[in-house]
Amino acid sequence: MRILIAAIPPVRPLDVVGPVEVFGDANRMRGGDPVYSVEIVASGEEKLMDTHFKMPMLADRTYREVAGSFDTVLVAGGDGANKMRINRPSWTG
Repeated sequence: MRILIAAIPPVRPLDVVGPVEVFGDANRMRGGDPVYSVEIVASGEEKLMDTHFKMPMLADRTYREVAGSFDTVLVAGGDGANKMRINRPSWTG
């Protein structure tokens, strides 16, 4: 199963590393071939992201680089996700 962890800066590292540990432990407990493939995806244009306490964190890829199908998306953001707003398009007609 392909798992994407979408990281929104300034991300809380625990919100990223915690799920990575859980899926990694599940793979180790199973033995043999891993069931879960986990990828950290930056929500911005750069793989290098700020954290809430200014320690940089490196993602596997940016959201624009994600290709193919995936099974699950987890959003890890902390302050970044809390402050994010949806910009709705202004429709003219």
